[in-house]
Amino acid sequence: MNKAQQMVDNWIKTYGVRYFSELTNMAILTEEVGEVARIISRKFGEQSEKSSDGNLDLADEVWVTNNELKDHTQKLLNTKVKNVPQAVQTEKYKKKYKEVDFGTSDVDFKFYFIGDINDRKNLKSIIKCYYRTFNAGSNTMLFIKVKKFSMSSQALDAHCRQICSDIQKEMRIYSNGMQYASVKFITANTDEDFIYSLHQYCDCFIGASHGEAWSLPAFDAMCFGSTPICSDEGGPKEFIDKNNKNTGTLIEGQYGICNEQNGAFPHIFTGSELWFDPSEEHLCNAMKYYYDNKSIKDINNCHNFGNSFSLKEVGKKMKELLYE
Repeated sequence: MNKAQQMVDNWIKTYGVRYFSELTNMAILTEEVGEVARIISRKFGEQSEKSSDGNLDLADEVWVTNNELKDHTQKLLNTKVKNVPQAVQTEKYKKKYKEVDFGTSDVDFKFYFIGDINDRKNLKSIIKCYYRTFNAGSNTMLFIKVKKFSMSSQALDAHCRQICSDIQKEMRIYSNGMQYASVKFITANTDEDFIYSLHQYCDCFIGASHGEAWSLPAFDAMCFGSTPICSDEGGPKEFIDKNNKNTGTLIEGQYGICNEQNGAFPHIFTGSELWFDPSEEHLCNAMKYYYDNKSIKDINNCHNFGNSFSLKEVGKKMKELLYE
């Protein structure tokens, strides 16, 4: 919390106007809450609408983080929809972090994944492609940093190991599980520096999910020089340049029926919707490409590209959009 407060304080003193007084803040909050209460009362409560109300809405315009989401949202709403990219603190990409010792210093190439355990993240497909492309003799490692709400670290580790075992049985490439390429699960809670260390010392991030509004892990990976492999859909298209392999690779695919069995919300990602299915063939090819071309990393170039999404630059874009 202290760190977040310091960030806000620095922004206000650097880019903002000033701190408002307690009275002004209270009055602004009361005004905004009153506007929301008025709309809720007329739309969902018992208060009748007046002819002067017009088309009441909770927003004057909607800001989303990628152009595809902008197009989809615009079809659903009468409100203006604008694209504002994710803003990040780019200073973190220039720091040197302590390398986590996994006893894998002799591993030639380190792939990694960071995310939740759910169907949308498409983790099973990522593991399948990794097993198909590499074997125990490839001297590679796939680090999988995962979390799942309400699951202990030990239970989650056992769950992930079972996923790998089931995939190996389904694929039937080798009779002995030890012949498959190495996978290491990280299920314990970790701090931000641990995550940044993964980005800094691993070689290639894999995030071939069924859809992302942005994908901060993939963006961080790009800025740390750990070329991300992502689905050609949603957020990653905003920062991965198809013509520059240094920024990562976008995996082609097609839209298929959603199959989210453990959705957090009952009416989202149901079978009535479509989501992006990245091509497993293309994913295998992309993994092999970066494995064969480890020297492709150009960290300084990625730092420079990432600067266009700094707090300052995105703040400028917000100001421009406000005055359109």
